[in-house]
Amino acid sequence: MVSGSGICAKVVVVDAQHNMLWRLASTVAKELLNWQKVVVVRCEEICMSGGLVRQKMKMIPHKTKRGEAALARLKAYEGVPSPYDKMKRMVIPDALKVLRVQKGHKYCLLGRLSSEVGWNLYDTIRELEKKRKERAQALYERKKQLNKLRVKTEKVAGDRLGSQLEILTAVKYVEIHRQPVTAAEILKRYPRHSVTRPDVFEYPWVVVKPESVLNLGKVFYIVPNYTLYKLMKAHRERNQDSPHKSQSPKKHDNQKIQNQDSPIKSQAGSTPKHRNCHRQVNQSPPTTCCIWIPSLDQERDLRTRKQNKVVAWPEIVLKNKMSHLRLEEKPVEDSEL
Repeated sequence: MVSGSGICAKVVVVDAQHNMLWRLASTVAKELLNWQKVVVVRCEEICMSGGLVRQKMKMIPHKTKRGEAALARLKAYEGVPSPYDKMKRMVIPDALKVLRVQKGHKYCLLGRLSSEVGWNLYDTIRELEKKRKERAQALYERKKQLNKLRVKTEKVAGDRLGSQLEILTAVKYVEIHRQPVTAAEILKRYPRHSVTRPDVFEYPWVVVKPESVLNLGKVFYIVPNYTLYKLMKAHRERNQDSPHKSQSPKKHDNQKIQNQDSPIKSQAGSTPKHRNCHRQVNQSPPTTCCIWIPSLDQERDLRTRKQNKVVAWPEIVLKNKMSHLRLEEKPVEDSEL
């Protein structure tokens, strides 16, 4: 449990053994005021700094409605009673004695302090805790033996039965098939779902076809369709946010000019109307056309270019006779047809 972590769905069980009183009280008070239900066990093992001195805790405004509601969410027990001995217990690192108290510093236990001022159940709680630890140790040893037997049985069964087909469903259990099945048979039991591969989170648009056969030795997921739509939407938004092109406009223009075949096909600095003037073969070229011609030293240094020139169409024809002939051949063939 972390202070300020918010509301949890379940009750938080805190083991108070070797926790400093003031730090434990501060963290628990914050969680209670944040509408968190807290159960503190083994309160007799709480450590107090400074020796056997009784002090009064004032962490929660107990006279207000909010303070009364917070105290109603708190339960504190000596030892670990029956409902909570099988639940997962947590500690507060900010309140542990080994982390917050210097070595050799004096401290005392809350249970010992209470027993010296009138509490008569300290010895009884210690005996009950001893019995509880013995039962817990026996259960732990039994659990380890069962785990070893389960691993051994799974190994023997795997050697006898061979490979298997595992299908993870959306309701958090695994279907195991010993024979190949088709995806259509599985989708009959799960309408509005899709059979996907294990990499569905990376490639949510890849699904298994209904007529496909699911072979043994592989793992497949059964995912709802709306989950796939959300994954694809998130993938699309992530790709849109990332920059696609980091090239500057000048560099982009230099690459476009470098890849051109002839000066007539240059499109740098031209309008869409001028770009398509050489593609319209059926129409005769105009007498004058303004296009941008790159300088001759552009191949030597792409960064330093001379100012582009505006040249009339007849001068271009004289300089590039072959390219002009190629442009004129297509209209002549169309006219003969």
